Amino acid sequence: MQKTSTGKAYATLNGAMKLSIGVDIGGTNTCLGVVAPDGSVLTRSQFRTDASDDGTVFVDDLSKRITELMANHEAKHGATVWQGVGIGAPNGNYRSGSIEEPPNLRFKG
Repeated sequence: MQKTSTGKAYATLNGAMKLSIGVDIGGTNTCLGVVAPDGSVLTRSQFRTDASDDGTVFVDDLSKRITELMANHEAKHGATVWQGVGIGAPNGNYRSGSIEEPPNLRFKG
């Protein structure tokens, strides 16, 4: 068993805690977090969303930062079973999988 920062214990898989990544894409900043099953955020990171006008460059940067967040969390807390990534974004279209006409982002789609 491992414990979150709130002290709640969770079952592990071969000693590894089951966690997810949460992403909030905002007009100014994109916030990332390692999230426990109880919703507590164990590790946080953020970067400027408006640093690029190009959506492809943003997605590449996001991917690198998620990978770094995962590696940094594992280096500090040990083995982890990653359950998935949840992304919140303005005007996200779950059917097409795209961000459509976001009012507060410098890039489109």
